[in-house]
Formats: sequence, structure tokens, C-alpha cells
Amino acid sequence: MNWCHCPPKASAVWKGGTHGLSTRGSLGRFYVEQQKAAKESSASDAMAKSLLPNPEGLVPTFENARESDSSIFRPSELLSRLENSSETDYYVCRAHGDLNVRNVFVRWNSIDTILIDFSHSGIKESLARDPAKLETSISLNVCNKEGRQIPEDILRKLYRSPLLPPRDFVALDVRTDAIYQIRRHAGGEGIKSYEYEILIICHLVRFACEPVDKSNDNAESKNRRSISYTLACNLLKNLKQA
Repeated sequence: MNWCHCPPKASAVWKGGTHGLSTRGSLGRFYVEQQKAAKESSASDAMAKSLLPNPEGLVPTFENARESDSSIFRPSELLSRLENSSETDYYVCRAHGDLNVRNVFVRWNSIDTILIDFSHSGIKESLARDPAKLETSISLNVCNKEGRQIPEDILRKLYRSPLLPPRDFVALDVRTDAIYQIRRHAGGEGIKSYEYEILIICHLVRFACEPVDKSNDNAESKNRRSISYTLACNLLKNLKQA
């Protein structure tokens, strides 16, 4: 069997799970409180399982991003805005928790798909968590056949509010095709654009965090994190509940 890492067909990977309507609440506050609890926890894997990173790890990225955009939020303000985001009704389900492209294998010439790494699975969270993670993993990590990532100008167009439904969607190649399908299926499962944007912001912020192991860090990686942080801030500035 030949398996490969590649932008998967969204319908083959994610169709949502058994879910019900959660108690009304603020998703932004939920994830900020989760991060605070993880920071105070003595458990070694608590921060790894927290969706939002330690804000101290965002400072270098913020300082780098501020050089080209003076209007972006400081990490403390970004988290404060998330914490004070509006309440909404949202669906919950058992999540994989780390549905990134490295944990998805797709068989050549078929829709057969296998998921790996269930270390974060079982958590009961927003139905938007997994598709938002898969989308940002594709947009920020996956290169084309020439080894090029999705350029910044396309990313800025991809992450303009509202994200759902995917109207006036910018198309580039199979990567943006996959993102389009993920968003289409997310909307079909009843996920609202406001909810989806909160989760996208959280994943963008997590990506923007400086890695603990800096041995393989380079200028390109730092720039990519700065772009991710800026995209999160821009979405947060325009976040509004329909």
C-alpha cells in the first residue's frame, strides 16, 4: 500500500461526528481559560493539549510582525479580546484534537484515509476545532510540487471575514480547493462563521508561537509565524456575530 501526506479530500477525512447543541457560551473565553489552567497546571502535557499557547511565546513573533504592521495587537490584548468575545450557541463533539496534515495519510488514487496520533483525542469541544485545524495546517504548512508555500497575498484573501459560507473564494491550486471543501462541509454541519473564525484565530495564534526547540528555526519560519499572527489579529478586528 502506498500512502502519502497530501492535502486530503475533505469529505474523506472529516464529516463531523455525533454532536449536540452545547450550552451557550463564549468559545474565545473557553480557550483562554483553558490556556490559563494549563499554564498553572503541574501536568507535563497540559500546555501541549491547550489550544492557545503561552502568551510569552508569542512576544518574539509579535515584535517581528509589528515591524510591518504597527496596528496588530499585543499578545495580552489579543487574548483579552478573545476572552471577551460574544457568547453563542455551538455544536460540540469528540475531537481528534490535532488534525494536521502530518497526521493524515491518503492512499494514492483513492479516498482511503487513515488518521494517526490520537494523543489529544477524546476531548469534547467545538465541532469547528478539527476542520479549522486541518485548514490552517494546509494553508500554512503544505508546499506545492515546486516546494513553495501559499503566498502571503493569497493567505490574506483566504482569511478575510466572513469565512463561512466560502463566497468569493480565492482559488490557487489543490490546497485552496481542499480548504474550500473543508469550509463547505463545516457550514453543512451547522457551524456558524463566527464560531469557525474563533477557532481559526486560535489555530493561527498557536502556529505563531515560537517553538521550544529552536535548532531548526530559520528566517522563513519566523516570517511564516508573523504572517499567521497578523492574520489572526486581522480576523479578530473584524470578528462580528451575525
